[in-house]
Amino acid sequence: MLLHDGYHHIVFNTVLGLILGVPLETVHKIWRVGPVFLIGVFAGALASSIIDPKTAMVGASGGVYSLIGAHYATVLMNWEELQSDWLKCRSNPLKFLLSGVMTLVYLTLFVGVDFGVAAYRRYALTLKVPMSVSAHVGGMLAGLLVGTPVLRNIDKKPWEGVVSIVAIVAASVLILFGILWNIFYHGYPNSEDVACSNPSIVD
Repeated sequence: MLLHDGYHHIVFNTVLGLILGVPLETVHKIWRVGPVFLIGVFAGALASSIIDPKTAMVGASGGVYSLIGAHYATVLMNWEELQSDWLKCRSNPLKFLLSGVMTLVYLTLFVGVDFGVAAYRRYALTLKVPMSVSAHVGGMLAGLLVGTPVLRNIDKKPWEGVVSIVAIVAASVLILFGILWNIFYHGYPNSEDVACSNPSIVD
């Protein structure tokens, strides 16, 4: 999380983290958003260790993508309230473009483009420093699953309580699976071999 592949990498992750994180912290406060970010970093690392076990990795994109997942969780758990606000904003173009539903559209477009570029660079090009797609997936999934029960719910309904329980159980099971996989899987290369012969992955 604290190591990055050059200034461009850390600047991009920092700026994107601020753009995604500040609006979340304004609504949900840091004591809810902070754990989601850290769990996203951890989940991204676990995902990369399972899907890309023979490469090294640096960066905080797992945490950044967990913030995207947290935005999705916020929209999911407050859909009716955001939809009502969105309908009211249609007469004001600026408020309409900044509404929660439009934010979801922007995030979906960004995720689609970023995943496409990352997948192309990872699997279609032979780069010295390929990008990790698995850490992005793990981080965003963690943000969605952990953010659902942790982040603020404006008007909690009975079915949302059930969704929160399912989400936290699913997140716990996936993280436990990742930890156990790292403990018992014997196919990992020696760290010396990775450092000498394999490129690092920028996530």
